[in-house]
Amino acid sequence: MPSEVSYQLIFNKISTISERIRNHALRVFIPTARWLSARVKPSQSALIKLGTGYGGWVIAEPLPGADKRYALLCGAGEDVSFDISLQQSIDINCVIIDPTPRAIDHWQSLLESINSDEPLAINSSPTDFYDLIGVDFSKIHYAPYAVWIRNEDLKFWSPRNPKHVSFSAANIQNTNDYVLVPGKTLEALSPVPANDVEIVKLDVEGIGSLILSWMIQSNFLPRQILVEFEECIFPSLRRDQDVKRNVRALEGLGYDLVHFDGIANATFLRIEQAD
Repeated sequence: MPSEVSYQLIFNKISTISERIRNHALRVFIPTARWLSARVKPSQSALIKLGTGYGGWVIAEPLPGADKRYALLCGAGEDVSFDISLQQSIDINCVIIDPTPRAIDHWQSLLESINSDEPLAINSSPTDFYDLIGVDFSKIHYAPYAVWIRNEDLKFWSPRNPKHVSFSAANIQNTNDYVLVPGKTLEALSPVPANDVEIVKLDVEGIGSLILSWMIQSNFLPRQILVEFEECIFPSLRRDQDVKRNVRALEGLGYDLVHFDGIANATFLRIEQAD
């Protein structure tokens, strides 16, 4: 006779399949991703892809002097290939921001691998390993906080699949378990004013639009903003409206959407004004 645990596993699988079908249907009727794709404009600067296929991002080529500037990289998980490649390629100062226990453990394992003969696998991959040659770890700081709109503790809800790493302040997977983590605003997390920030990356599991709203209202405007719009994956009319409102606001502040991967990841570049 099936145990209570077996019934729970069956129920979880059915719920996951039902939610995937629902989200697929909603993506047809609420095409946020198509709307974003249609707004992409040619970039003033060359575009560069850094990191793995899973954890990588597209950025615009930084201006001279980027080695004196900062990147605030919110969301790490067990793939910081983009963050490492960013520091490695343009010698920028990086602040990696993620409070989840497995992300912290992964970062610690990466530091331990620097002086070891064993390379560290990226995201438990059997074939992808970090290349640390030329990385200046003195210019990388790990901050175990959640980026948030206030300086306060907040609930980070667990993923439905316990094998997954990412927790969510928005509880996008509608789970019941959470950990309490310290939250800070970008202003509190940044060692420098926004004008000296080259890149803000928001890979923050469902609160990208919320943090964008805070950035717009607080005038925290770096040269580049990378954001994962989870709203494209878990759509609703309200989330679609939030994305469109923030994108239009960014455009009004002088940003162009210069890259969208067709799924969720977007790159915004502040237009350089001619003298």
